[in-house]
Amino acid sequence: MENLILSFNVVFPMFALLAVGFLMKKVHILGKSLASGINRLIFSLFIPVMIFKNIIDADLESVFSWRMLGYSIAGTTAVFILCMLLIPHIERDNRRRGAIAVSLFRSNFIIYGMPLATGLYGNTAGAMLSVLTALVVPLASAYSVFALEYYQTGKPKVRDLVINVIKNPYIVSSILGFAVLLSGWKLPEFLSSPVASIAQVASPLALIVLGSTFEFSNISTYRTYIFACSAARLILVPGIFVTLAILLDFRNAELATLMALFATPPATSSYVLTRQLGGDDELMSQLVVFITLFSILTVFLWIWVLKTLTFL
Repeated sequence: MENLILSFNVVFPMFALLAVGFLMKKVHILGKSLASGINRLIFSLFIPVMIFKNIIDADLESVFSWRMLGYSIAGTTAVFILCMLLIPHIERDNRRRGAIAVSLFRSNFIIYGMPLATGLYGNTAGAMLSVLTALVVPLASAYSVFALEYYQTGKPKVRDLVINVIKNPYIVSSILGFAVLLSGWKLPEFLSSPVASIAQVASPLALIVLGSTFEFSNISTYRTYIFACSAARLILVPGIFVTLAILLDFRNAELATLMALFATPPATSSYVLTRQLGGDDELMSQLVVFITLFSILTVFLWIWVLKTLTFL
């Protein structure tokens, strides 16, 4: 019973914030244009500041692990390769192939995974996840551009991959965070206070805005894709890579961090990227919405099972 309560206490706050966003849309307070503007602010300011703060506050010796970084990169790459090999045998439409692939390997581990990991292990897991950001985010971004470009043109452009990585605010904030951390410089109070305030807003605001994007009008059109991709992203992928992490003796905060990477729904920015690169953005939006909704139950169950088995 104790593990059930803990699992509920970790997951329910995220569900509540998603529900607040959905309600704000229904009462016409948080419309599409406002949500779009706030989303850009979250992507460009709030999340980067949160990543920056988590890194500069980290005890590098306790949170940095080459083993965990290597596993995260290898796991993300493995999911990407499997998608590129298998999806062409399942789906004929190139525009849909790219959307399906991105929904399976590009995790929402910053917006969704951060509150999940910190809810279990506080700032330690938050710092670990922020460290992963520096490598996994550019890797997943490059893979996303590659997949979408490959299925559209068959010739992904290296220039687009590089620009996509360099321009990513998450990467910039990670580099700045490590520069400050390694220099030993401490932010003065007049800077640390606003940085902390902005960082605290990031995850709650991002989840509220994500909730406001939920649409259910096209569920009949995409029903098969929604259930198949949800099962693959939320059950199959973590079933393989979280289980393998356990066999490799990852435990506690490290395992929670890896669960936040492999058991969370696709990144919300996947919709924008898919639309920009000519993929099936309608399918992508439905996958983001419904996989996120289903993840409330599956993440709850993952936490409960792993807690009960004393791996967390």
